[in-house]
Amino acid sequence: ITMLLLLLRTNDTAGRESITYGYRDLFYIQTTVIPLPIVVEARNDPCWNELVQRESGWRVDATNPTSGAYGLPQSLPPDKMASEGPDWRDNPETQLKWMRSYIEGRYGTTCKALRFQVREGWY
Repeated sequence: ITMLLLLLRTNDTAGRESITYGYRDLFYIQTTVIPLPIVVEARNDPCWNELVQRESGWRVDATNPTSGAYGLPQSLPPDKMASEGPDWRDNPETQLKWMRSYIEGRYGTTCKALRFQVREGWY
């Protein structure tokens, strides 16, 4: 064996999980940090997962027929999500990046956002 693959799951200062991997051979070690996809992050966060389930049923194109709120986060107006990318209409990664930023700015944590949503029916 000339190489050994090393994997290490870590959390950054914001609590986001990533995988650090590296390989070693006889001459050097190289490492790279790969963030986990935000969809995995949202699904593994019980509060975030429940919030998305309550808001959109995890349907990327969910549309509220009354308000026009759209997507996984039920953004209103929907085009606010364009701040995270031009593919906001159909990309769950873009929608969840916007949702994370919105939640962090308004509530601080996904659990606080979920508690508000349960109490008020919106977040």
